[in-house]
Amino acid sequence: MIKPKRHNLFITSLQRNGAKAYNTTNETGSFSVNLAAQINSKKVKDIRLISAQIPVSNYNVTSSNNIVPINDGSNKTVTITPGSYTAIQLALAIQTALNSSSSGWTCTYNANTYKITISGTATFVLRFGTVTTNSIARTIGFSNTDITFGSAATGESAVKLNFSNYFIVCPELGFTTELVASNSSLAVAFVIPIDKNTGDILNYMPDEQQQINGSKLIPNELNISLFSDNFTLVDLNNADWSFVISFEEI
Repeated sequence: MIKPKRHNLFITSLQRNGAKAYNTTNETGSFSVNLAAQINSKKVKDIRLISAQIPVSNYNVTSSNNIVPINDGSNKTVTITPGSYTAIQLALAIQTALNSSSSGWTCTYNANTYKITISGTATFVLRFGTVTTNSIARTIGFSNTDITFGSAATGESAVKLNFSNYFIVCPELGFTTELVASNSSLAVAFVIPIDKNTGDILNYMPDEQQQINGSKLIPNELNISLFSDNFTLVDLNNADWSFVISFEEI
């Protein structure tokens, strides 16, 4: 009986062909690599994630969550500059942005409750229910509802500066998992918990290897995507990352 062969495959964005067609600016969030001739076209029985090295270089405030819509007598929308913020820095950025549109605003962060409070000189409305696109509401602890406040508004929940609880690594090999069954564009998904702060390197070696079973051919060109826990592409600001998968040849 011939013993099945198991191969380890090291994949790095440094060897990318380029960003995928639907993502031309975030070059390391979605890319393709050419596989060696001795690997491609082989039929595999399963695929396992051995390790991953991913820099946590993404912003916690991006163009997707940087809008503060208010009404202090008229509807206004202020924009926070994308970047990586601490809670105190974010509160100050919101205060500065609000005061650029009118005056008398303060925004503070309470380190005991982990909540942000926005204060004005008169009654105002946070229009998070009307303006939901690119809203900062969830990030700073508010719900997507329009709420009128006398002079101060405190978030309902703690500030959420971790953009995601985990990375989802998706090399498109044609396998299907329960995790991505609702998203036909994804095929293989390995979940990597994010236990590092922004600016750190996440080195992941699972105690128990994540394995996905099936029977597929390894393609000549492999498409790879990195997603957050809400299945949006992660933008590492073009920092490079890598992972190792293992597969058993049939």
